[in-house]
Amino acid sequence: MPDSGFPHAADPRRGRFSEPGRPYLVTTVTRGRKPVFRHFGAGRLLVDEMRLSERDSLVESLAGVIVPDCPRRLLVLRSGSLATLLKGARLAAPRPSPGSSA
Repeated sequence: MPDSGFPHAADPRRGRFSEPGRPYLVTTVTRGRKPVFRHFGAGRLLVDEMRLSERDSLVESLAGVIVPDCPRRLLVLRSGSLATLLKGARLAAPRPSPGSSA
C-alpha cells in the first residue's frame, strides 16, 4: 500500500491503546459517507445507543454532535476498550433499507 501520510490508514487499531478513565474524542464516518443521520429516526437510534453505553457504565458522555455522515462524541471510557465500544455501536448502527437513497 502506498504511503498515504496516515500511519494507521491500513490498520487503524494497530499500535493504539485505550484506557478506562481517560477522555477520548471519537469520530466515526458512515460507509461511503452516506448521510444516514439526516433522517430523524436514524439519529434517534444513535442517541439511544449512546444512552445505553452510558447506562451500562461503559462511558460518561461529555459532548456529542450528530451530523448526517460523521457523528462525533467526547467521552470518558469507564470500562472495556474503545474497540469493544465501537464494535458494539457498529453492530447496532442503522442500515439504509434496500432501494433507499440514504
